[in-house]
Amino acid sequence: MDSKHQTPKEAMGGHAAPAPLPVIPPGAIAYEKTDVDARSIVRIVIVLAAIIAGAAGIAFGLFRLLGERAEGSDPPAPPLSRPAEGRRAPEPRLQTAPAADLAAIQEEERRALSGYGWADEAAGVARIPIEEAMALYVGQAARSAAASPAPSPAPSRARPPSPGPSPRGRP
Repeated sequence: MDSKHQTPKEAMGGHAAPAPLPVIPPGAIAYEKTDVDARSIVRIVIVLAAIIAGAAGIAFGLFRLLGERAEGSDPPAPPLSRPAEGRRAPEPRLQTAPAADLAAIQEEERRALSGYGWADEAAGVARIPIEEAMALYVGQAARSAAASPAPSPAPSRARPPSPGPSPRGRP
């Protein structure tokens, strides 16, 4: 006990002593009913869900209101930015169908890479498909490797190193 308080009731701050714990028989399952009140937890969860739904509704309404207000305050687009019906840009016009132009260019390149033809007929330069050119190159490289003897080391023209340090000014 504390030196200031003389009795257990005074030590508890004037509160009554806690009730004695009930005796639980061995093997029985028990829980304390006084620790958690399920009804109050359910009420708190419902209140929080209602507050969250209300805040989300208010935020959604504000976003719509402010969005409409911002659209209304925008100045109208200048007349030249709006397409006029029946009016076209003067010549020379830029691409009118860029996707179709790109597809045509890619098809032309595919045809050139996968077919035979003249690259420069005046110079006698022809083109062949890429796969065939690679096969010819590999075959030619294999034939030239088999036909050529192993390279011998070339004689070195460098002077042998001198045993002592070289004087300054001389190589």
